[in-house]
Amino acid sequence: MNFRLFSIIFVFLFVLPVLAQSLELAGFESFPVFLEAGKPKVLDATGPASVMLEVSVKENVIDGVVSVASYTENPVEYGVEGKKSAKFIGVHVSDDIYGSLEYIDLEIHYNEDDVAGEGIDENTLRIYEWNVMEKEWRMVSTELDLHNNILRTRIKEPGMLSVYGKEFRMIDEKCLERWICSDWGECMNGVRDRICEDISGCGTQDDKPEEFEDCVVEIVSDDNQPTGMIITERTNLLVVGVVIFLVIVLAVLIYLFMVTVKT
Repeated sequence: MNFRLFSIIFVFLFVLPVLAQSLELAGFESFPVFLEAGKPKVLDATGPASVMLEVSVKENVIDGVVSVASYTENPVEYGVEGKKSAKFIGVHVSDDIYGSLEYIDLEIHYNEDDVAGEGIDENTLRIYEWNVMEKEWRMVSTELDLHNNILRTRIKEPGMLSVYGKEFRMIDEKCLERWICSDWGECMNGVRDRICEDISGCGTQDDKPEEFEDCVVEIVSDDNQPTGMIITERTNLLVVGVVIFLVIVLAVLIYLFMVTVKT
């Protein structure tokens, strides 16, 4: 083993793990690799870091090293506004691989229970790449495989990556009240009432209709009816009888007067 390869392996196996301890390293794996141009190589780091890589180079690399680290907390001081973090990954390569690198395809595996436990909506998970110059996380093209709990992307530059998603919000489905009311009762003392029942069984009264309301008794006037005293049928008969009686009495008196005059 030449000195250069020994130095690279030493750095990835001993120096980086020590530095990563301050970041609460969750998993780490380093791969000494021989890479052929045009023949992508698959590296399985799903055990320690929950990541699968496929590395492709433009020129052969004999003594290359690829390392993958997984962190339990944000390795940088910046986050993504309005998003919650689910995972942080570091992908690093040796100089000879970096100089010949064509791309790295990444599969980042996640646990849906962990994501839900963090209050993150699984459907909104995306991969972000740390931009050193701008000091910000930038979202990259992400393929989300909900069935297998995998996020996929392709990067051209090794470095820090993260998985962010929107906070999961429970939708409070309000029970829809359905009220049925009886007809309004008679107006008494300026108030009338009715009975309303909620047939939905919600147990709330947010939308309950009013059961009491003010009212006024309306008097309808008919121009065709007399406005004076109303004489009943019985009263009419009595008056007629009196008139007839008086006529008879008057006729008798006249008759008696005529008889008296003749005699």
